[in-house]
Amino acid sequence: MICQHHLPFIADRVIYLSLCDGNETPGQINLFFSYIASIAQFTNLQSLKLFNLCSHLILMKIVDQFHRLSNLTRLYFYSCNCQNDKADFQLIVNNIWSLPKLTYCYLDVGINKQENFCLSTKLSTSLKDLYMHRYNLT
Repeated sequence: MICQHHLPFIADRVIYLSLCDGNETPGQINLFFSYIASIAQFTNLQSLKLFNLCSHLILMKIVDQFHRLSNLTRLYFYSCNCQNDKADFQLIVNNIWSLPKLTYCYLDVGINKQENFCLSTKLSTSLKDLYMHRYNLT
């Protein structure tokens, strides 16, 4: 109820957002994104944590809006698995690397059993700490 009625009016003041589709909060991420038009509404967001995201549609919707999250410094994808090859891991990484203030990234995203990771075509000038789970560098 709070998200549905109040979140659109305070989104520009939110600096930390954590969403989880775990056993205790099934469907939370889908429900959350049904209440807002875009993650880009969170113009002052500094930290974003996503746990157990399984929808490639929502993943790509978030990633496509990264360029509008210019204050994001910390990004966490924990146990996010997309069993659909429509999610482009290279595009995800390129968009992450384009975040101008990002200093820390925890990346545990599985996409249709991809195991190889090609370096981004973009150069991050701010990223200091990166943790990648599941991938071999190629």
